[in-house]
Amino acid sequence: MDALAASPQDVLRVRGAEAGLHVVLDLAASVDIDRILRDAAADGVVAEDIADYYLGEPDHRGILLGYGGLEPAQIAMGAAILVRALRAEASSSH
Repeated sequence: MDALAASPQDVLRVRGAEAGLHVVLDLAASVDIDRILRDAAADGVVAEDIADYYLGEPDHRGILLGYGGLEPAQIAMGAAILVRALRAEASSSH
């Protein structure tokens, strides 16, 4: 999860790491969540739009990333892939 914490602060905030099963990455309104999810999935990382977990209109935007049951090396690799997708999206939207 260190890679996620080191990502650009204007792109996301990491919440929930202390729970041990998943994290929520809060994203700025300008971020294309669908693109990030597609790019990450192309490299083997499955994450989900948190909007899918709301019954009504979400009160914020972000990505849910589960890591329960994964080995530390898998978590580190997945976090690095997700950070790469986030940085690519951030650089293309500016």
